Amino acid sequence: MLIVEGSDQTGKTAFAKRCLQTLNKGGDPHIYAHFSVLPEMWEYPRDYIPFIVPCVVMDRFHMSAVAYDYACERGTRLPPEAYRWVDAYCRLVGAFTVVLTARTGVITDRWKARDEMFSAAVAEKANDVFRKIIGNKFENYKCDWDVRWHASNVDDFPNDDFMSKVMDGYRQRQSLCRCWE
Repeated sequence: MLIVEGSDQTGKTAFAKRCLQTLNKGGDPHIYAHFSVLPEMWEYPRDYIPFIVPCVVMDRFHMSAVAYDYACERGTRLPPEAYRWVDAYCRLVGAFTVVLTARTGVITDRWKARDEMFSAAVAEKANDVFRKIIGNKFENYKCDWDVRWHASNVDDFPNDDFMSKVMDGYRQRQSLCRCWE
């Protein structure tokens, strides 16, 4: 399970699809899944379990739930203890988490008038939460993540060196997981 987290306009979806293409070309078949707005009836954290599987590139997952709940000012539906529980399940399948963030203002500068789930202001707030999570400075959340790309300007997107770093880390994690089979 390769999880790509980040707010809108960080290049997250494009990077997740690049990861999928790289894995599939390399003979390691994966599928792509995108978590968007979760249904009102979603049971936190239990309903995450069926989606925690190997061989999937997940575009958003539980870290996004925390970031966007905060950004939308709706209160957390995945408290820190439950978050750690989901993290633990993810580790059981060798999950590798990539987080894409951006300097304040970059997301707004990238914003296009198209169908996004959230406004630029909400995406900027979520981006701020992702940055705090990475620095272990967001409330009581201690989130498991592996690598981060931070965009410093509008044209700054994950490059080939970063892709190699992600693929190497993910494949190494997967090889360790497979030894338990």
